[in-house]
Amino acid sequence: MFIIIGADQKEYGPSTADEIREWIQAGRADGRTLAKLEGTSEWKPLAAFPEFAGAGVVGSAPPRISPNYSNDPNTPVLALEPNLNIGECLRRGVSLLGNNFGTLFTGTFLIWLIGLLRYAPPGVDFIYIIIEGVFYGGLYMLFLKCLRGQPARVTEIFSGFGVPFVQLLLTGFLTMFISGLGYFACVLPYIYLKIAWIFALPLVIDKRLEFWTAMQLSRRVVTRVWFKVFILTLVAFAPYILFETFLYLKLWLSLYVKFQAIIGPGVIDYTKFMAAMTDFQKVVEEASKTPAFLKLQGAAEIILLLNLPFATAVLMYAYEALFGPRPAPAA
Repeated sequence: MFIIIGADQKEYGPSTADEIREWIQAGRADGRTLAKLEGTSEWKPLAAFPEFAGAGVVGSAPPRISPNYSNDPNTPVLALEPNLNIGECLRRGVSLLGNNFGTLFTGTFLIWLIGLLRYAPPGVDFIYIIIEGVFYGGLYMLFLKCLRGQPARVTEIFSGFGVPFVQLLLTGFLTMFISGLGYFACVLPYIYLKIAWIFALPLVIDKRLEFWTAMQLSRRVVTRVWFKVFILTLVAFAPYILFETFLYLKLWLSLYVKFQAIIGPGVIDYTKFMAAMTDFQKVVEEASKTPAFLKLQGAAEIILLLNLPFATAVLMYAYEALFGPRPAPAA
């Protein structure tokens, strides 16, 4: 018995192989129609099943289909081969930004301005960190509407405060918290999870998925093209990443100079050294509050503002390539 995805993107069945063959003959299905055996979770084209080998494919050009999204982590989108072209995403990102610069830059500027709350006094900064995902969900929706040629207003950046609010909040907080644990355990899990969950927020606000389903789906699809998404993210955010790297190299160099003074000419003053290590966090905070470092941090924020519209446009094209309508699999 089989379950199939109809042209309306709804599930039908369970049906026998004979019934499905009749549908193929009647033109209601073909070799590209997604199906699965009852009781299993793997979706694949009908032509991939021995029972339907040689199933006809109507037309010379494969139609574009929209994957059937639901709160089932085994959604049929996983049956479609991910196809991500880095150069195409970069080129289209430039074009999207050029054609909608006023709307997209204004929306990004407002999100960036709100994001400065993370430098606010304790309490205010914590509240922002908790709801940051809600703001970025709205920003992604603004870019997606422009990308799809739909009417888009700057106020779209606040659309996350509607129906998807709770799911965006949970998605943003959990992806940050869990990947943060990976950072303290080892940097590599942190990098993997940040990239794997990069499309979780767009999936919540665009497809109205629940937080855990969106996180699972983003991870499972991105993992299949993880290195490409990683390279694309590095290229898209290159100006900001390079400047932040320079900034923190400067910070650690200043800390090295401080510890050199403690160590002295070949002789370590262990009393001072242990005291310094005990107050290491305090030393870091003091070094990061020096006028020179604060100026560089301000420059980094300006670079982020200038970089963010382009990077977001590029990533939303990658999202559309992985989760939007695509050609149906060939028979």
